[in-house]
Amino acid sequence: QANFIKNSLGPAFREAGIDTDIIIYDHNADNPGYPISILNDPQARQYIAGSAFHLYAGDISALSTVHDAFPNKDIYFTEQYTASNGDFGGDLKWHLKNVIIGSMRNWSKTALEWNLANNSNVGPHTSGGCTTCKGAVTMTSSG
Repeated sequence: QANFIKNSLGPAFREAGIDTDIIIYDHNADNPGYPISILNDPQARQYIAGSAFHLYAGDISALSTVHDAFPNKDIYFTEQYTASNGDFGGDLKWHLKNVIIGSMRNWSKTALEWNLANNSNVGPHTSGGCTTCKGAVTMTSSG
């Protein structure tokens, strides 16, 4: 990511006058060393707005680890699903503790749950995509 950002993406954005933020990593909280290693490169860092995380592995406190290393770079929590075969009460408690409250207590500017909606067969999804990811609402043909 560092090489791509500092040698290609960042300069291309600058030359084209694109002011879209570049967010790195966008993966699980089990490897905060990875975004830190990218941010340790000053040539790449100049183009990077922040780091994004999921919580399918690791601990939410990893977001603070990255923030503490680079407090001038933003932290984003960008994805967490709830399984269709889960327990509503337990899932709600875990998501509130870790995603909603936990991400904010660990410097995140966002807390995104996904997906927004699906049908009663937990679809649609792309080939190879999550077949158990429950939406916030279930859409049916009857409304």
